Amino acid sequence: MKLRLMIYVLILLSSGCSSNENEITRTEIIDGIEVVINGLEPAKEKGIQNSIKFERLFSLDMEAEEMVEIGIKDLVGFDANSEGNIFLFQSNLSEGNLIFKFNKEGKFIKSFVSKGQGPGEAQVPIFNKINKLDQISIFDVMKRSLIIFDDRGNIIKEYKPEISIFQREMLLPLSNGNYIVRKGDSPREADYSHLILSVMDSNYNQITEMGRISIKNVIKAKKVQFPLPVMTWGMSNDCIFVGVEHWGYDIHVYDFEGKLIRRITKKYKSVPFLSQQRKKILENLKSPQAGLFRDKVVMPDVNPPFQHLFVSDEGCLFVITFEKGFQDGEYFVDVFNPEGVYFARISLPFNPPERILIPAVEMEHWITVKGDRLFCMVEKDSGYKELVIFQFLSSLLSMPNHHPSP
Repeated sequence: MKLRLMIYVLILLSSGCSSNENEITRTEIIDGIEVVINGLEPAKEKGIQNSIKFERLFSLDMEAEEMVEIGIKDLVGFDANSEGNIFLFQSNLSEGNLIFKFNKEGKFIKSFVSKGQGPGEAQVPIFNKINKLDQISIFDVMKRSLIIFDDRGNIIKEYKPEISIFQREMLLPLSNGNYIVRKGDSPREADYSHLILSVMDSNYNQITEMGRISIKNVIKAKKVQFPLPVMTWGMSNDCIFVGVEHWGYDIHVYDFEGKLIRRITKKYKSVPFLSQQRKKILENLKSPQAGLFRDKVVMPDVNPPFQHLFVSDEGCLFVITFEKGFQDGEYFVDVFNPEGVYFARISLPFNPPERILIPAVEMEHWITVKGDRLFCMVEKDSGYKELVIFQFLSSLLSMPNHHPSP
């Protein structure tokens, strides 16, 4: 596959910004929590123009013959470890193994995790993010087991947690023994069901609820809004970042003990909910299962402040907005340094699963950053998926280290 090289350079500020847009990032202490307050435009040091440069290195195209030959048919996501090795996650509806490992140059290494009921096997897997120890964990819904592998595919341990986890939920072990848990709460005959993101201890007791979204009972409600609300999260080596639509542009940062340690806020421009979005929702609602509530659907006038976030190991935060980027299929992404200062904006490809009938909880497996590499999965016009790998031409850790003013 011929390597295509493309240099992306985005100059983020110009002298033409208004004083309101270019206000200085500052902090306040609100209810004992540090709140970083960012303006509409990135923070700027006098006389210095911020930019981020990165290049496209290569891609893994699932339509390519070599991918078919090694057994990849239907991806549901991916992740990368600290060395930049790539792990592709395959649907359990496909034949063959469930995880495929490639090195940082895109060379296939091995596949592992076969389908079955034996030790180290899985039937209905929920794939987790790779943790700071480079461990890959899978929860198998059928076996009700959590299986933890090292990044060479060897089983570290397998056990049955004392908590029920179902499809589209999550049980992610943290390096300190706690868990990130995403769990549904759907009481019978209730007006709402809930999807809750929390930190639990090793005995599965909730320490902190980090966020929740509420969804109307589509049978009982007179009106139901679609798409469903956004709740998104990301993880660095020591913190969890959470964004919930009804908070506005307000990202909450927790440590692994579940303590809220910072909020990161930013002004933003509202993006209208476009006719193309409405058309796509109506197309999806033609399915038979949507017949009970299709006529109840209402849609918003504007999009939420963001659609997803992801975080580097070092704590750089990337927030994907609904603002269209430079090219088709791209969106602008706000970039914050580990202190929560908004310092850059880039344009990236992003077309994850739709938030139509269910929250798109799989988004955490569609884009990530590790070291100097950025990984984006996109769906081609043919329906096949392609994982595109970019490289930053300077380290994120060497980016402007602004500190907010008190």
